[in-house]
Amino acid sequence: MEENLGHHEAALKDYQQALAQIDRMTAREKFRTLGGYYLATRNPQKAIEEFTQLVQQYPADTAGIANLALAYFYQRDMSKALAEGRRAVENNPKNVLQRSNLALYALYAGDFETAIHEAQALLQLNPNFAKGLCTLALAQFAQGQHQQASETYNKLQDLSAWGASQAAVGLADMALYDGRQTEATNILEKAIAGDLANKDADGASNKLSTLAATLVALGRKAPAIAAAERALAQSRSDPALYVAALVYLEAGAEAKARALATELGKRTEADPQAYAKLIEGEILLARNDSQGAIQAFEQARKIYDTWPGRFALGRAYLAAGMFTEAYTEFENCQKRRGEAASIFLDDLPTYHYYPPVLYYFGRAQEGLKSSGARDSFKAFLAIKETSEADPLVADARRRLSEK
Repeated sequence: MEENLGHHEAALKDYQQALAQIDRMTAREKFRTLGGYYLATRNPQKAIEEFTQLVQQYPADTAGIANLALAYFYQRDMSKALAEGRRAVENNPKNVLQRSNLALYALYAGDFETAIHEAQALLQLNPNFAKGLCTLALAQFAQGQHQQASETYNKLQDLSAWGASQAAVGLADMALYDGRQTEATNILEKAIAGDLANKDADGASNKLSTLAATLVALGRKAPAIAAAERALAQSRSDPALYVAALVYLEAGAEAKARALATELGKRTEADPQAYAKLIEGEILLARNDSQGAIQAFEQARKIYDTWPGRFALGRAYLAAGMFTEAYTEFENCQKRRGEAASIFLDDLPTYHYYPPVLYYFGRAQEGLKSSGARDSFKAFLAIKETSEADPLVADARRRLSEK
């Protein structure tokens, strides 16, 4: 219960108390408790082992099936998460939470049509289920239904303070996807004030992180650093530390970025350790040490195969002139573009990270002398028609004019 409410530390304390009674439990209770503990500590492989045994021995255990789907999700095996999530819903079709998870698994698996269908089915059960509206808007946007996504975010905005906070993230994400940084900045600044007034530290931190990344992309380094530091004052979550490190690095504050990598590397879970290696790789890439960056990014991939890690690895291969390898990584990013919808798998919109993949894919194709480069640059520029001060846009236009 505590974990579902976002109270991670409290959940771990509850599990420690439960584990003290492990030898008094039935086999079924052991599987559930151990599996739940491994989910809470983000050890998905161990969780998969426990819940697989649970559902094999107790096929009617719907909670076991649902948690097995969640374990595959944490392992970033989205196809298996989707399959198990579908099985959970088939066994309990009116369970709102499990249908919500099914829609999310479909989204992350890149099956946007199914995500839309399942989110709409969920909203028929509960029209005011905010998480369902979040998922629906994300899936609509990723599917190219931009007007419908905007309308869904507007509905979400009217539900509650939390809904308004979530909708602001989504609307800012849509603006950033198109390259409308000024509009995104205005949305974020207004929403940050609302989150702080409502004492929503996590919500404020997320938006401040996005604001910092937006400002540094516009070349406003000092305000970007200030926003990143405000984000960290609200939360020192893995995503907040990771994004702040990238902002610091882009702003020329390498020592600050390295300190955050060290902080992440000291955490016991796999996710922060992977992010720590990604930051190390970005530092090396900024120093033009592409081979060192490749090694760091590969180390991160072995810890956790994340979407940001694949994108970073592709950029490192490109910098090293290894165009075939870069092509493969950017193609992987496109195949896994469902994960780009929320790169930290926390259901917060980040689809604006996806368009640069098309630009860099074009660069890899160009290195291979493939005629497909022209189509990739065109696809990128079609998205960024209203972009403000984006150097990738200017470079894509130049490259396209030379073909």
